[in-house]
Amino acid sequence: MTDQLPEKSIRGKTGAMDPQTALRQLTSFAHLLLQRNSLDDLLWDIAQKIGELLGFDDCVVYLVEPEGLFQVAAFGIKNPREREIYERLIIAKNHGIVGYVASTGKPLITNDTSLEPRYLKDFVAGRSELTVPIIYEGVVIGVLDCESAFINHFSDSDQVMLTAVATLAAPRIASAIAERNHKVTVANLVKAEADHLQREQELVADRLVSLGQLAGGIAHDFNNLLTAILGNISLARLDLPLGTSLDLLTEAEVACERAQSLTKQLLTFSRGGDPVMLVQDLGKIVRDSIQFALRGTNTAVRFDIDNALPLATLDIGQITQVFHNLAINASQATPAGGTLHVTVRNQPTYTPPCIEVRCQDDGPGVSVENRLRIFDPYFTTKASGTGLGLATSFWIMRRHKGSLVLDTTVPSGACFVVSLPTTAEDPPGLKILAHLAGPKGLKILVMDDEPSLRNLLSRMLNRIGHTVQVAATSDELLAIWRANRTSDRPFDVLVLDLTMPGDRSGHATLKLIHAEDPSVRAIVTSGYHSDPVLSNPRHYGFRTLLEKPFKLEDLQAALVAAVT
Repeated sequence: MTDQLPEKSIRGKTGAMDPQTALRQLTSFAHLLLQRNSLDDLLWDIAQKIGELLGFDDCVVYLVEPEGLFQVAAFGIKNPREREIYERLIIAKNHGIVGYVASTGKPLITNDTSLEPRYLKDFVAGRSELTVPIIYEGVVIGVLDCESAFINHFSDSDQVMLTAVATLAAPRIASAIAERNHKVTVANLVKAEADHLQREQELVADRLVSLGQLAGGIAHDFNNLLTAILGNISLARLDLPLGTSLDLLTEAEVACERAQSLTKQLLTFSRGGDPVMLVQDLGKIVRDSIQFALRGTNTAVRFDIDNALPLATLDIGQITQVFHNLAINASQATPAGGTLHVTVRNQPTYTPPCIEVRCQDDGPGVSVENRLRIFDPYFTTKASGTGLGLATSFWIMRRHKGSLVLDTTVPSGACFVVSLPTTAEDPPGLKILAHLAGPKGLKILVMDDEPSLRNLLSRMLNRIGHTVQVAATSDELLAIWRANRTSDRPFDVLVLDLTMPGDRSGHATLKLIHAEDPSVRAIVTSGYHSDPVLSNPRHYGFRTLLEKPFKLEDLQAALVAAVT
C-alpha cells in the first residue's frame, strides 16, 4: 500500500521569496559547494541544504548514469536513517516525471500528481511535485526532485530558486563525477595492468612446463649415455700408465663432467632435483653468493638487507645457484662497469609470509619483445651465455614454493624479484658423503634397464673387489635375491635404478624386499630427479643416492654410505 506525505509542511504555502532572503540562501548554498568532499557526501549535503533552506518536505537527488536515473541522496521522508535512502529507486530514461525532465532538460511543476499519468508512486505518495534538471555544458547530469503533501504547493518562484540552486551545483557535481570516474578509470587500469602481468607470468609458466617435460626426458636419456662413457673412462684410466693416452682420457673425463653439469641444469629446469631443505639464513646466502659471482668483474654491488631476517627453509646449493645466475646476468648487462642493487626485505604481510629479494642493475634492461622469453631454456641475448641460468632459477624457486619474476615497472635497468616463503618445514637433509676408501669383497645385486649401465656397474664393482650379479627387471631381481637369501652368502648391498620404464620402480621393488627382510641395504641410482625419493632416500628405505652420471670414486663413496 502506498502511503501519503503527512499533511504538514516545513514552510507551508507561501508567495514569492523576497530578494534578500533568496540571496542569503543562495550564498549559504554556494559556501556548501566550496567544500572539497566526495561525490557521495556532496550530494547528501545538497539534498539536506535544499530541504532546510527552501523548506521542502522531501528532496531527492538523481544522477544520470548509463543504466538510468539513480536516487543517490535524499532529505526528508526518503531518508529516515542517516545517509540511507529508504527503498532506493532506479528510473529508466524517459520514464516518469523525473525521466521526462532529464530527457527534455526542462523544469516541471506538477500541481496535482493524481492527474499526472507520468507520476511514479513511491512508498510515500506526494500530492504535488517540483522537478528541475541539473545541466552542465548543455548536458543533463542529474535531477532535483521535490514533493509536497499539498496540492498546488510549488510556485514559479520555487522553480526559479531551485533552478538557481541546480545551476550553482552543476559545475561542482560535474567536477565530483569526473573525479570519481577518474579514480575508477585509474583503478581499472591498475587492475588491467596487474591482470596482464599475471597472465604474462602464467603464459611463461605454461610454456616452461611443456619445455621442461621435453628437457627432462632428453636429460634422463643423455645421463644414461653419459654414465656409460664417464664410468668406462674412469676404469680405463686405472689401466693406463702416465703419458699421452692418460692425458687424453683425463681431458675426455673433464668434458664429460662439463656435460654432466649441463644435464644437471636441464634436470633442474625440468622440475627435477627436489631441493634438500634445511633452515638457513637467506640474507647471508644472498650476500655470499652474489659477492662470489661478481668477484673479478667490473660490476659493483650495493646491499640493503633487513636486520634480523626470519630464517627460511631452502636448499642452499640451489638457492646459491639462483643468486649466482642473477649476479652473472647483471654483470653481463654492464660489461663496462655498473652497480647491482640488492634489497632483501622481510614481508610478513604477504600470503604466505616471505622474504623478498630485489636485484636491480643499471644496464639497458629487458626489451618488451624479450620479456616473455627470458625464462625459456637456451634463450639468451649474451654472446657468452648458455640460456639456462634464468630457466633453471625459475624452476628452483618454483620447487621452493617461491617465485622469480621480472619487475617490468622499473623505469630503467633490469629488476628481478625473488620471493621465498618463511613458513616451510625443515625436512631431513641428505648427508654429504666424503670420498672414503670403500669396503672390499661385498656381494652386490644390480638392477638397471640399460644393458650398457649393467655392464659398466659390473666392471666397476669387479674392479674394486666385489662380486656382482645383474638384473634387467624388477621380477628378475626379486627372483635372484630370493634365491640367494637363504644361501650361505646373501647379498650385502642392492643397487637399484629408480626409474624403470614399463616396470616396477626401484622404490617399489625395495618395498617388496623390505616386507620380507627390513635389514636389506640398498643404494638408489637415477639420472632423472623428479621423485621425492632422491631428495631424501633414507626416508624411503635406501641408504644413499648414487647420482648418474658417476665415476668410480662416486660409486665407492655410495658403498661406504650403504655399509656404514
